[in-house]
Formats: sequence, C-alpha cells, structure tokens
Amino acid sequence: MDKTTERAGTGHYCTFRLARRLFGFNILAVKEVNTQTTFTPIPHAPPEVCGYVNLRGNIVLVLDLRLLLGMEPVARTPESRLIIFKAAVGESFGVLVDAIGEIVTLDASQTEDCRPELEGATGAPRVGELIGGVGKLQGELVILIQAEKLLRAVAKSM
Repeated sequence: MDKTTERAGTGHYCTFRLARRLFGFNILAVKEVNTQTTFTPIPHAPPEVCGYVNLRGNIVLVLDLRLLLGMEPVARTPESRLIIFKAAVGESFGVLVDAIGEIVTLDASQTEDCRPELEGATGAPRVGELIGGVGKLQGELVILIQAEKLLRAVAKSM
C-alpha cells in the first residue's frame, strides 16, 4: 500500500479550514503550503478548476476544494492558502482552502472509517469517494480527505 494512501488515522495530517469546518490531508501527500492565490483561468474548464499557477517555474493545476465537496464558493481572503501535493499523489496540482491549520498526529483510536454517501450540491462527485475517514481532535471532528482521489473526481465531472 502506498504511504500516501495508507488507512486514515495512522499518521500525521496537515489540517485546514473550509466553511469553518476542520479537514485534513495525510502529510505524506503534501509538498508545500503556498500563499499564491492568483490563478490563470482555463477556458471551458469545470467549475472545480480554479486555473493554473506558476510556482518557481512549475505549472500547477489548482482545484477549488469547496466545489469538489459540494460547498458554496466564496471569495478568497488573506487567510486563503494553496496546498500543493507531491508527485506521488498525481499530476502537479493543488487545492485552494480557506485557511491552513496545524500538523496533527492521529492514531487509530482517534479515527473512524466514516464515508458518507452524499451527492455534492453542485453536481460534485459523491463526497464519500473523497473522504478517507473522520478523526477526533480536542473535541472537534477532522474530516480526512484522500488527496489521491481529487483529480479523478474532477475528471468524472467533465
């Protein structure tokens, strides 16, 4: 099993906020967090695609994670961040999030394999396909997203 796709709850997670809710990606999938949130739009791309960004000479596709999860879009703020993934996850891409959180450690006793079968509000892919589990952290739930499934979700929506 690839280390970026290991069972939810067995490692470290990069947490972030969307609509004041806490989410996380396995830290082994994350390459960097960047403040660049100005993108070059791609004509006729699905709404989940923000566009391209040039990071140190590398062209990176940027996805709107809010739309992929069926949430309402919002304007970017000074707290908005871009999470870029390692090549092991897929082609060079990243996701836009409302705010970055902390790196946290969750063990198996703090997580559950909980995948809802909910259709996204905007025709987004089934949310359950993207969720790897739910963690409990200091009285708050952390929804663990499977980064390796994000590009496939966009391809399905085309």
